[in-house]
Amino acid sequence: MNSTLAMVLRVLLIVTSFIIVPLSLWFATGFIGEYGDDAPMFIAPGYLIPLVLWIVGFIIHFFKNYFHVGMVMMGGPLLFYVVLFTMAAFY
Repeated sequence: MNSTLAMVLRVLLIVTSFIIVPLSLWFATGFIGEYGDDAPMFIAPGYLIPLVLWIVGFIIHFFKNYFHVGMVMMGGPLLFYVVLFTMAAFY
């Protein structure tokens, strides 16, 4: 693989990790103290699915035969949040 392409992909990995991990945890825990002290840790655990997909894609992209599958799996949750925020901006 070209060294420039490898560097771009590593930067993409770092950028997506700084976006996916905090957003998934923030949405899953119910934002900022929304439900009180006696609420469970994860109010909406469905928002952890993008995090799990990103982690699986991160692991898969290290295998040479499945590199592109891993990159698509890591980009999917990013696309999910971009679409979610775009829809929220226009409604």
